[in-house]
Amino acid sequence: MRWLEFLLPVAMLASVGVARADVVLHDGGVERDAAAAKMVEAHTGAVPGLVLPVDVLSGPADALSAGLDSQPCGGGVIKVDLVTRLDAISELVLSFQLDEALAVVGELDSLLPCAAEPVPGTLLARLAFLAGAARLDQGDADAAADAMADAAAADPAYEGERGFPTDHLALLETARAARAEVPLYIWPGPGTTQVLLDGVAVEGIDRAGARVGAGRHLLQIGGPDGLTGAWLDVHGDEAILMEARGGQRLWPDLGSSPGAAAALRLLVGAEFDAADGDVHLLTFDKRTVRAATVTAGGGALQTWDPPKAEPARTTRPTPPSDDARRVHIVLGGGWHFAEPFHFGAISADVAIRVVGPLEVGLFGRPSLRPYDDGTTAGLVAFVPAGLTVGVRKAGAVSPWVAGAGQLAWNRDGTDGARVLGGAGLHGGLDLAPGDGPLVLRIGGEVGFLGRHITARALGGVGVRF
Repeated sequence: MRWLEFLLPVAMLASVGVARADVVLHDGGVERDAAAAKMVEAHTGAVPGLVLPVDVLSGPADALSAGLDSQPCGGGVIKVDLVTRLDAISELVLSFQLDEALAVVGELDSLLPCAAEPVPGTLLARLAFLAGAARLDQGDADAAADAMADAAAADPAYEGERGFPTDHLALLETARAARAEVPLYIWPGPGTTQVLLDGVAVEGIDRAGARVGAGRHLLQIGGPDGLTGAWLDVHGDEAILMEARGGQRLWPDLGSSPGAAAALRLLVGAEFDAADGDVHLLTFDKRTVRAATVTAGGGALQTWDPPKAEPARTTRPTPPSDDARRVHIVLGGGWHFAEPFHFGAISADVAIRVVGPLEVGLFGRPSLRPYDDGTTAGLVAFVPAGLTVGVRKAGAVSPWVAGAGQLAWNRDGTDGARVLGGAGLHGGLDLAPGDGPLVLRIGGEVGFLGRHITARALGGVGVRF
């Protein structure tokens, strides 16, 4: 199959060194391949040879079949006056114009899969009977018996044509008595509105199948563009037909019906040469999973209970623990009192936890206030900065306290110094919403610079990592 040629080498390599050619099909997407393989290995004790998500197997590009041969319509849809032509064939056979009769039979064989209307099984049985009668009169007893078997398969109640010799009718009766039934499962492609076998609509043929006689049948599938058909020559113990993209109708079943189990055996056997191994089916549902195995050889369906599935299909990085978050960077602002003046302040802080709860940091407090001495007006800047050493409780709610050393440039030179030095006590609370990296801060500070008291009330937002 063209659509899976690229996977065949993978299947061959995967089965090397594995005791069984087990195949795992699951509906969890490729990210669940590893989880599905582990579940099956735990269940069977062996590594599966091939693991595939079912979206890869959306359906073959061409019809895939077992236990039958398919001859589809080779042209466009046409109307066929079958009754008139059958009457003509009957006259030709009775008048012993056998080659001419078989020529019309051959023409109808080509046309009927393309018929625009449903073709009743009785008419198909008549066509096969007339072909058998012609073959018998030509001396080809084997071909005649095959044709009579096709007549019995198309309509078991059909008893032959009136006026025909008893040897023709006896051959049909022999075929009817020897008629064997075969289960037939069909998965048509998307857009199918009905499935007809020998003119009769069949419901649930993909799940429950249909019992049909071994021999030839006319399949007609209804869709948006009308009917399309094919001859099905059914043989063997079980017949399966999967039309192009018909696998899309198969995967929701995932082996829960006899038909799906049969189709899965067919698919993995034909595509991956895994007919000797089990087929394991896993259906993921949030954190639980349903599992079943279509066993090798007999094809029995066995359900089993796997462990809980791995979490959701998309993985997210695990956030660092509180102990791993050692750096806090916070920007904010608030009120700053430097005796005897009041300022609006911008705050900038970087703190690093070095060991246990011990933390060191840097801070800056650029502050502004209005100035007006009657002749000059403007803003006065005052920028204390310094170092902190303190302790912090790690967590989403993180209180902290620190001692600070601070310096500030004294533009006026009051107190006889251009640089004012001092100390202070800082403290506050950092909140991390959802225990994430975002930090919201409230804090307060008291201390002195030179001979002047300082106090600040601050808030901010930042990150921790």
